Amino acid sequence: MAYSKIIVISLLTLLFASVFFQSFEAKFYVLIKRDELIANFKRIFAPSSDESVTTWTGTEIKPKYIFRPESLEDIKDIVRNADEGGKKIRCIGTQIKTIEQALLKNNPPLTFESMTYQNMFSASGVVAVGCHGAKTGGPSVSDLVVKLQIVTGDGKLKEFSNEEDSEEMNVARLNLGLLGVIYSITFRVEPLFNLHAYDIILPLKSWLKPENIKEKFDHSDSLIVIYLPFNQGKSDTSNDEIRIKQFNPELTPIVKGLQWETLKKSIKNLTLIATEALHYRSNIESVQGHDVSFALKADPDFTNVATEFSFLINKIAEYAEQGKFPINVYTLIRMIRASSALLSPVYDNDPNAIYCFLEFSSLKGTRHYPEFFKEITARWISKYQTSPHWAKDWESAPGVKEFLHTKLSDRLARFEKIRAKYDPKKKFFDNETLKKVFNG
Repeated sequence: MAYSKIIVISLLTLLFASVFFQSFEAKFYVLIKRDELIANFKRIFAPSSDESVTTWTGTEIKPKYIFRPESLEDIKDIVRNADEGGKKIRCIGTQIKTIEQALLKNNPPLTFESMTYQNMFSASGVVAVGCHGAKTGGPSVSDLVVKLQIVTGDGKLKEFSNEEDSEEMNVARLNLGLLGVIYSITFRVEPLFNLHAYDIILPLKSWLKPENIKEKFDHSDSLIVIYLPFNQGKSDTSNDEIRIKQFNPELTPIVKGLQWETLKKSIKNLTLIATEALHYRSNIESVQGHDVSFALKADPDFTNVATEFSFLINKIAEYAEQGKFPINVYTLIRMIRASSALLSPVYDNDPNAIYCFLEFSSLKGTRHYPEFFKEITARWISKYQTSPHWAKDWESAPGVKEFLHTKLSDRLARFEKIRAKYDPKKKFFDNETLKKVFNG
């Protein structure tokens, strides 16, 4: 990828819409002094200064020019003029927390039913790559979108919704940034509610069984099962413990009984508004690391979930016996319902199908991580044909591009037909990895 061929549109959110039918609309604009824009678009591709953009993972992007439009018309002009020199476009979006702050100020206060564990991610990015939370009965964030407005490759504003065209909407709701500049998103939201959040610490070896995972899944609004390797301070993991994070909106008799058992062993028991409870990890943006997540379609009795989480943990112990410690942050599982988005890793014709995201994370530069990563992802791909979370570390998994090209063949063709309709000159398609997935 030639960075000199890229221009970046920086987008901040100006919230001015109200709430209709439990939907929330956020219009994407950028706030900056007008004299910082280019008045004459003949100069649109004039070389910029040394200004650059650095991603969370530390990747530095040096575009030809960085634009900060003030209005929809500015965005349209930038997209149209990208034709000069065949420039590519990337966008920087607004953080989720900006939208959540506006929702809380609404009368009555509102919230998302499920959201990513961090609110520093951009709203458009979360939608475009199919990010998710941990709500056991909920879908990905992309499936909470009921309407999008996108400035497409021809510089025109196009509205996508199920009412307009459900096939196009299932491309737009998880579009990988390939359709254009997301100008507005309409989310399905709910009246603000409380979640009772409680953690329980249990012996790893005796608890990690299919029936225990299923019991927690059946009695949780949201569920995260977390294993921190070597949490007893020894390389021997036989006495390690596992952390169960549960969230429930109502204290039914069953939940009360579970909560009482939890209280006897719990490290945390809180009642929080949903907006606070959903974002259970903070300051993660200050840490640069590898984060891997593959989606496994769960067996009805969760046997394969327990098998693969146990395999992951046992493999960490096996490496430790060799003096290798590739995982030094966490491993965890989160489970959600299927998605209708064509390229979602949890796409399924059955909307009630349950998928488990198997995840592991390690600090950047950790020795033996690449070896461990390749061994684990190769198993998941070959044994279960699992798809990776688009937003995380997956590109160097053995044979993954060829695998995705084959697995997604029919859906890629459907997606590409619509992508080419709205961006025939591929102004927004400059990712070399995605080109290999699409083209084989």
